[in-house]
Amino acid sequence: MADSKIPGSGFQPQSKPGASRLTVPNTVLGLLFNTVKLLVQACAFFLVSKSIHSLVHSLDAVYDTVGRRSRTKFERVEWGRLVLGVTLLVGWHVLLVKLSILSSDFSVGKEVLDEEERVGKSTKLSWGRLLGRVVIPAVLILAGAGFAVRLACRLFFFHEFI
Repeated sequence: MADSKIPGSGFQPQSKPGASRLTVPNTVLGLLFNTVKLLVQACAFFLVSKSIHSLVHSLDAVYDTVGRRSRTKFERVEWGRLVLGVTLLVGWHVLLVKLSILSSDFSVGKEVLDEEERVGKSTKLSWGRLLGRVVIPAVLILAGAGFAVRLACRLFFFHEFI
């Protein structure tokens, strides 16, 4: 197995399952390497959890601004968190609209016909395609517009519009 090479590629199979790992001798260098590896992993865990926490706080700031809690004129608005939260929400909804449109292009595991094949055949309008291309994106866009109007009213006008 060690001599067998897959033809046409530069890939040679490993003789042992763990041979692709970086191995360091069990000396002072190995102890130093494991210490550095532990510190890097700890920093990565801290940074990932801290970034997720700040993203959740930014979404919470958006929903707190739009929520029904009464506010005073003197309440401070955290614009950085608010902008980040709105950006996250807009990005998420754009992704949902794109996925909805793309998923309506596929029917029961088959790809959509090419343009040349589509011209020759009469296409029948299905409910799945109508929902995926028109209804769901329209609902997401209208809900996003309503949310944006509500957010703008809460930020720039003190009194609620009824």
